[in-house]
Amino acid sequence: MATGGLTDEEIDRQRKPVQAKIREGLRTNGYWLRALWGLHEGKDAFADMRTHATYVDSIGRADLEPLAKEYLGRSRASIAVVAPKPGQ
Repeated sequence: MATGGLTDEEIDRQRKPVQAKIREGLRTNGYWLRALWGLHEGKDAFADMRTHATYVDSIGRADLEPLAKEYLGRSRASIAVVAPKPGQ
């Protein structure tokens, strides 16, 4: 992703589970409890609730590619070597 970029299909594969989670969340008490708590904290929780799904839909290649280049480059990579203990 850092060097080859992203395709629309790759972005959609990640977006769809998030959209499903948002739709499912709207049906749970926990979601609404957090929304009400946001009102208590003085946040504009209603605006957040109205725009959350459209915000997720609006994220595109132009938003993600700079982040991929910054955070997923080879210089930031970690390497893990997994091997059995000797004699096993």
